[in-house]
Amino acid sequence: MPGSGGIDWEATRARLARLANLEQEQGALSPEEATALLEARARALSREPRPQVDPGTLREVVRFKAAGQRYALESRFVLEVVRAPELVTLPGAPPRCAASP
Repeated sequence: MPGSGGIDWEATRARLARLANLEQEQGALSPEEATALLEARARALSREPRPQVDPGTLREVVRFKAAGQRYALESRFVLEVVRAPELVTLPGAPPRCAASP
């Protein structure tokens, strides 16, 4: 259901179908094109990151805990917060520890 925090499977399937169609329309890359594309992406990822926020300024963060570890992300990187209504234990998984807030 859209907007309820659940996954809209119909929209997800439609998006995957559009991506598959787009991939077929564009065709596969030649090995040389694929290599050039991957090298360009590697160069872009290997550049020194430039801070987008001035040092010393306040930053808004979203804190959360996952698998017993605490994390924080700048809120500008967060598109949506979805709370898990209930957790289901996987068969064969060790028992859950009591979660601390």
